[in-house]
Amino acid sequence: LLLRGIPEKNAMVHRGGWSKSAEGSYEARGKTLGIVGYGSIGSQLSVLAESLGMRVIYFDTVAKLPLGNARQVATLNDLLAEADVVSLHVPDVPSTRNFMRAEQFAMMKQGAIFINAARGTCVDIDALAAALESKHL
Repeated sequence: LLLRGIPEKNAMVHRGGWSKSAEGSYEARGKTLGIVGYGSIGSQLSVLAESLGMRVIYFDTVAKLPLGNARQVATLNDLLAEADVVSLHVPDVPSTRNFMRAEQFAMMKQGAIFINAARGTCVDIDALAAALESKHL
């Protein structure tokens, strides 16, 4: 949905507009999804993403068997540098508070998409806002 710009296009239609242009839309096929936290939800997301033609990489502090063709990366930095879309799925524990900070957002590709499917406390909101305002993400 985010790669296709569906939220913005949906809002435009609700305001009475209509655009047939695909400008700013991207195919999910061939993109790399990086999953941070490969538990129950993260691993199921990898299956769905593969069905859309995405390559899947994941990082977890515990070694996990991959589902499908997903590939575990050695470090979070490796994942952030390689992924076009990063999806966060970590528990809310003291070690994950502000897990994603300015340093992590800076390591992500220019124009990457960040999805926080974890708790809000796992992300430094000010750092995320700065990355969005600077158009890095």
